[in-house]
Formats: sequence, structure tokens, C-alpha cells
Amino acid sequence: MKELLLKNMELLEDLSNLKKKVNRLEEAETTKLRAILDNLPFGIALIDEDGNFTYINPKFKDMFGYELRDIPNGRTWFRKAYPNDTYRHNVIATWKEDLEVFKENHVTGERKSWTFTVTCKDGDKKLINFIPVMLVTGEHLLTCEDVTEKTNLETQLRQAQKAEAIGTLAGGIAHDFNNILTALMGYATLLKDKMDKQNPLQRYVDLILSASQKATDLTRGLLAFSRKQPLNLTPLNVNSAIKETKKLLKRILTEDIEFSVSLTKDDAVVMADRSQIDQILFNLVTNARDAMPNGGELSIKTSITVLDNNFAEKHGFGKSCRYVLISISDTGIGMDEETKEKIFDPFFTTKEVGKGTGLGLATVYAIVKKHNGYITVDSKPNKGTTFNIYLPSIDVIVENKEGTIKTPMKGQETILVAEDNYEVRCLIREILEQSGYRAIEAIDGEDAIDKFKKNNDVKLVIIDSVMPKKNGHKVYEEIKKIRPHIKTLFISGHTKDVILKKGIESRKFNFIAKPLKVNDFLVKVREVLDGSL
Repeated sequence: MKELLLKNMELLEDLSNLKKKVNRLEEAETTKLRAILDNLPFGIALIDEDGNFTYINPKFKDMFGYELRDIPNGRTWFRKAYPNDTYRHNVIATWKEDLEVFKENHVTGERKSWTFTVTCKDGDKKLINFIPVMLVTGEHLLTCEDVTEKTNLETQLRQAQKAEAIGTLAGGIAHDFNNILTALMGYATLLKDKMDKQNPLQRYVDLILSASQKATDLTRGLLAFSRKQPLNLTPLNVNSAIKETKKLLKRILTEDIEFSVSLTKDDAVVMADRSQIDQILFNLVTNARDAMPNGGELSIKTSITVLDNNFAEKHGFGKSCRYVLISISDTGIGMDEETKEKIFDPFFTTKEVGKGTGLGLATVYAIVKKHNGYITVDSKPNKGTTFNIYLPSIDVIVENKEGTIKTPMKGQETILVAEDNYEVRCLIREILEQSGYRAIEAIDGEDAIDKFKKNNDVKLVIIDSVMPKKNGHKVYEEIKKIRPHIKTLFISGHTKDVILKKGIESRKFNFIAKPLKVNDFLVKVREVLDGSL
């Protein structure tokens, strides 16, 4: 009996030691599991069968800002995470539908993911991917991944791909479209010059020119949006540019809109393309006018500012340096948050069909970005809108020069015109001959070289940059071999990137872009002939 008792005591001691070992192993496993859960890069929540939150990991707290005491159960979580009643009901309905499938089929393990917009404790909204897992205990393990940034990057990528596609399309149509506009605007200008100012048909010609200019602006808008519009950066006094454009901006506005301009006394000089800065002003003023159908107030202001870390934290961008700030404000209908998020998207418009292209603000955004600047918008429904444009300031003094229109001088020289488009070629010949020049036409690159060899009196060769048989640069090289000092002027309706591939660069050669304007073209011809270029 004594021996049996001793054996039982030894057995109990062994069992006690074994239990201690098991407990230590369980504690170690629990500690290990807790360490894993606490250090996971995504949020974890454990929910019991009654819908109570029993555990949330640190990442969950960081992601949403809620402590366990803030969300003791699912009911509280849904109310806080989805404050909008309609959205909350949709989320709950989705949860219930899938959870019923879990219970009915006794399915455990990972199920399909859900993606919802969650309102955090601080009011911030995040796009969260949820993956619920039903455990054998009946509990639910919920993993949460913040996909806000990922989704935004995917959206930006799609936007970039869309921009690239539009850019390719715009570049493809630019050449043909600019040829058409050159002929249309050129012949309309010649017709206008031959008509008496009192002729009632003058109004029709003016309307043709006005419509043609709008078509030109639309093409430039597409190219600016696609970032293929040639950019000519020079020191520009923003205040002077606004002063010179003010009269034209007034013509855009209706009489019931009060227009004011307030310019800083500081030097507001930036590196910019003047024509594209004008386009920003025209687009934003037009947008403001349309936002005030019953009249209102429009103001343009300039100032000097330095962006700090607070700006970068608020907007997510902004290099700290000195900027010229252009603020364009209106008292119009304003925009809600949803509209504000889309206004810079290409082809997005709140206007009626036929009233807008949806490229105005997308073009503005693209131009600002090309100038290494930033643009923000402040707006509320029925409270008006303010666009703030930040352009990097430079320390250069720019002389204020009033814009003057040069009057082209006539000439008698012989000019060879190498242009494959029939309408444009005939127009250029007509313009030159009416100004006293003798024009010789060439229909392609090889024809241009042949005509040049046969006419020793040619003083200037006007060359289309892209032509059949031989492109403009090859023609240029051939005629230079024959007469090294021959003067040349390149013209093109292609975008600058195409021209550069053909070996033509506007800073290296005399160049003028299509669509050609009669006055500007004749001035350029005279300047090249006189050697001032």
C-alpha cells in the first residue's frame, strides 16, 4: 500500500510538472502570438460571437485612432466608422449577408475582402480593405489594410495613362489641324484687308477669325494638357503680364460682373512662357464668368509668399521657397467637395453639353505643373471660388515694355516656299506676292532642292519641317551645301517633340509655328531677310 501511495504521489508530481510545462508552452505561444499580432503591418481586430471587440492591435489603433474602449462592440464601431446613415446601412447589409453564409455553411478560414471608406476618430477618411476570417471558436478575426494611398496612386496612374493617350491623339491631329487653321485664318485675314471697313460683310469675316482663334486655343489647350506644347521660358513680370492682358480679360466678362485687379508692389518675376500664363488667366476668368450667371465680383491679386511645412502638410506638396502668388476669386455658385476633387480631371465639366470642353482647368493644371508651380482651390457652394497659383520667384529685374504690333515692311526678294500642303502653300504664295515678293513653290523636299538649284536669285527658303521624300532638315543641309549663307525660315504644325526628332530646334534655326498669322508671318520674313534674326 505504501509503495502504491508513493507511486501515485510521484505520478501526481509528474502530472503537475507536465501541466506546468504545458502552461509555460501555452504562455510562450500566447506571448509569441501576441508579439506577432502587435507588430503586424496591418490592423487586427478580434470579435466574439456576440459582436464584442475583445482585442485590437496597435496598428488598428494607429490606423483609425480608436481605442478598445471607444468601440466595445460592432454597433458602436459601425456608428462611428460610418456616420452617414445610408452608407452605414449598406455596409451593415453587406456584412450580414456574408456572415450568414459563414454560419449556414459552417465555413472557417479566409473569405472575400470588402473595401469601405472609414471615418477615423479625428474625422479623416480612409479607404480600408477588410478581410474577415471565421475561427473554429465562432469568433471573427478581422484584418484591415489601408489602401487609400495605393488607390490614389492607381488613380494617378490611370490619369497619367489617359493624359498620355490624349497627348498622343493631340500630337497626331495637331499638324493637320494647324494646316487647316492656317488656311482658314490666312484667307479670312486677306479678305478682311481687301474689304472696306464699312462693308457689312466685315462682321462675318470677324466671326470666322474669332471662331478660328477659338479652334487654335482648343488645340493649344490639348497640347498644353498633354505637355507637348512648346515651352519658351523667359523672365516674366507677372504684374506687367496681367496689366497688358486686363483689357482683353474685360471683354470676356459680362457687364454685370465687377472686375478688379490688385497687384503687389514687390518684384513679381518668374521664369514663364508668356502665352501660357495668358492662357491660365483666360481660362480661369472664363470659368469665373460662367460661375456667375447673374453677375458678381471677380478679382485678380498678386503677392509674394514663402511656402512652409504647414502648407506641405495640409496639401501634400509644396517645396519650401519664395513664390509669386496669383489669386483669382469670384463670388459665383462655388463647388462642393466632390466636385472640387474632379475639377482638374480632363473632360470633366459641370456645364451643359456643348457649353464646355472640360479641358479648361485640366489645361491650367498642366501649365502650372510645367512651370514647376502649384495650384490650389478654395470653394464652397454659393460662397464663391478662389484659385491660388504659386509660381517660383526669381531675382531678376524685367523692364516693363508695352506690347506693340509691328507693321510688316514689303519687299522684292525671291522666296522659295517648300510646303507639301496645297492650301497652306497657296496662302503663303498669296501673302508674299501681295507684299511685293516673288514666290516659287515646291511641293516636297526633293522638289525644293531641285527648284533651289534652278533659281540662283532665291534669297530666303521657307521650309515646312516635315515633308514627303525629304524632311525640312535634310532640305536645309542640301541647300546649305550649295549656298552656305542662304537664309532659311522653318514652319511647322507639329508639336515641338516631333520637330526636334527631325533635327529642327527653334533656338538654333529661325522658326515660326502654325497656324500662321499673316502679320506675324510677314514680320518674321522681313526680320530673317534683313538679318536681324
